Amino acid sequence: MSDHEGTVTDHEGSARDRAVTSVDTAGGPPDPVDPARLLPRLAAEIPPGGRLELTVRTGELTQELWEDLLVEAGFIVDEIVPVSVLDQGAPVLCRLIRARRRLALPRPRVTSRARAAAPPRAHSTIGVGVIVRNRTGRILLGLHRGGTWELPGGKLEPGESVAAAAVRELREETGLGAQERDVTVFAMLHDTTAGLTRVTMAAVVTAYEGVPFAAEPESIAEWRWVGTDELPSPLFVPSAQILTTWRPELDVDHPPVHRLPLALAGERAGQGGGVGRAVPRPAYGLRARPA
Repeated sequence: MSDHEGTVTDHEGSARDRAVTSVDTAGGPPDPVDPARLLPRLAAEIPPGGRLELTVRTGELTQELWEDLLVEAGFIVDEIVPVSVLDQGAPVLCRLIRARRRLALPRPRVTSRARAAAPPRAHSTIGVGVIVRNRTGRILLGLHRGGTWELPGGKLEPGESVAAAAVRELREETGLGAQERDVTVFAMLHDTTAGLTRVTMAAVVTAYEGVPFAAEPESIAEWRWVGTDELPSPLFVPSAQILTTWRPELDVDHPPVHRLPLALAGERAGQGGGVGRAVPRPAYGLRARPA
C-alpha cells in the first residue's frame, strides 16, 4: 500500500471542535489507502462522538474488512455506501464510509464481596505488644495478676489499625500518651495457642508523654522500668517473642514462633531517645529455646 492518506477537510472548527471530519482519498494515486496509518491518526484527532466521512477507492480491501478496521480503531460504523467520484474527468468507483468516534466510557470498578453472609469462624487472634524505653534505655514491663511480666499491649478492636491499637492500649494500661505517627511496627509474629493462630504485631513507641502507673489495677499490679540485662521471669510468651525479635542476643526462652520482619526498629526509633536498634532480617522461620 502507498503512504497516500487523502485530503482531510475540517467542518465547523479545529480538529477537537469540528462536527464532521471528511477525508477524501479518491482523488489521489490509484493505490489503496493504508488504514494502518490513516485510522489511528484520525482516531487521535477526532474527539469522542465526532463524526467521520471517509471516501476511499474500491480496491483490494472489502467492506467487511473496512468495518473491522474502523471498529478496532475506536469507531462505530453507521454506513458504507458505493459512490462514483470524478478523478480528472473520469468516474472512479469508491466507497463512502460514515462513522462516529466511540464515546469514552468509564472503566467499571473492580468490586469485592464476602463469600457468605454468615461471619467466618474464628481461626486466629491478633494483638500488639509495645516496647517503650525511658531516657536511660530501660524498657517498661508490667506485672500481670496472672504472675507474668509483659509489655504494654493487647488485642486489636474491629476496624482498628495496629498503630491505633498500640496507642490505645498504652494509654489504657499505663496512662502514657503517644501519637500513631510515633509507632513503628517492625515485625509480625505468629504461633499457635489453644487451637488458634495467634498473631502478634511487634512495635516500638519513639515518643510519649506522662509517667506510667497501673491504670488497670485489676489486670496489672505495677509497671516497672527494667534493664535488658535484668529481665524478670517469667515473661508473657508474646512479650518474650517480641523482645527476642527486637534484640536477638537476649537470652530468653520461649516457644517457637514464626517471624516476618516488616521494618527496621531503629530507623525511626533512634529519633526518640534511642528507643531501639535495627532488627536483622533473617529468613522467615522459627525460633525456639530449649526448655
